[in-house]
Amino acid sequence: MLDQEFHIARLIKAQLNNELDDVSAEQLQRWLDEQPDNLNFYKALTAPENFQRELIRFESIKSEDIWQRTQEKMAQKGSPALNIRAIQVRYRWLVGLAAAVTIFIAAGLWFYYQGRNSVAEPVTYANDVSPGKQGATLTLADGKKIRLNETPSGHITNQAGVVVSKTSSGQLVYTIKHDSKADMMNTLSTANGETYQLQLPDGSKVWLNAGSSLTYNSNFVHSPIRSVKLTGEGYFEVAKDKKHPFIVRSGAHEVEVLGTHFNINSYGDEPTIATTLLEGSVKVTWKNKTAVLKPGQRSKSNDAAGLTITDVDTNPYVAWKNNQFSFESEDIQTIMRMVERWYDVKVEYKGALTQEKFWGGVSRLDNVSKVLNVLELTGKVHFEIKGRTIYVFKSNRSPYN
Repeated sequence: MLDQEFHIARLIKAQLNNELDDVSAEQLQRWLDEQPDNLNFYKALTAPENFQRELIRFESIKSEDIWQRTQEKMAQKGSPALNIRAIQVRYRWLVGLAAAVTIFIAAGLWFYYQGRNSVAEPVTYANDVSPGKQGATLTLADGKKIRLNETPSGHITNQAGVVVSKTSSGQLVYTIKHDSKADMMNTLSTANGETYQLQLPDGSKVWLNAGSSLTYNSNFVHSPIRSVKLTGEGYFEVAKDKKHPFIVRSGAHEVEVLGTHFNINSYGDEPTIATTLLEGSVKVTWKNKTAVLKPGQRSKSNDAAGLTITDVDTNPYVAWKNNQFSFESEDIQTIMRMVERWYDVKVEYKGALTQEKFWGGVSRLDNVSKVLNVLELTGKVHFEIKGRTIYVFKSNRSPYN
């Protein structure tokens, strides 16, 4: 009964993910032009504050509860078709976003919200914390340290024929002016609350997340292997060079590529080292185990589970590069570790930890209160901010009270 609604919802989802082809784009535009209500609905849906709040609501509701309510209401009313227009108007995009949700769960969503006319108001905090910003420290081969956010754009230094410069947008760039085989090891490091972008001598690009570092030879294009060492998290766009494999080492974890786009999360306080592949192919080695990833796959490695591979939606794992937080079935501790690094704050837990999983997203350019409000909308967690410390409490408050 909701074929058209599912189709339109999937088109909107594809557009939001930048996955809309020309034919689908024409179909979506025709639907938008059909009547003013369609365009108004689309504008309301894609408003960030509405989209995130409704998606978090949807994901926080347990499917068993929906099914039970659906059965009870169907017994009373005979069929969910009696309320089909209400489902179409308010929840057609939700069922499409969920993709696997049936008409009965859509009906259950409608019944679930009947009689709940008020929504939880955003929480106001006594004080707030500003987001992180672009910044890093470059340590040269001779030990000299350069604070890049305090350095004007232009030429920075010359190392054995390699010119190091900073662009007007803040990117660190290495350019080879003449051949040299001298080993000039450099380290680019970000503190908590910092992020930075680097272009290596071969043209490869690296984005460093907060609390991370990359160590590399400033003139490694003449080496048989282009090797770098990563701590923390980095997103790589590696220039193709079949004669010189590119290797990223993080402790006992190693990723080898020829030319591809991938993300590595190797923070010391995370339970696993994870590699997420977007394009191309990479070989992941963890101690004595090896696996080859295909696009859309993510590897995890640790002493307990070894090396495992899963198919994933890659978007949440690289959202940080685009200044976004994206949570997909994450526990509160994982999320708060992200908050700690980016906002350079301390997190303390009071009482029992919530075991809920959280879904949703918010801009990393917002103050920390916006992130906390998105999480509080679920009614499962509560926060207090005192100075640069965030206190986390388990909450049983309904988000609809």
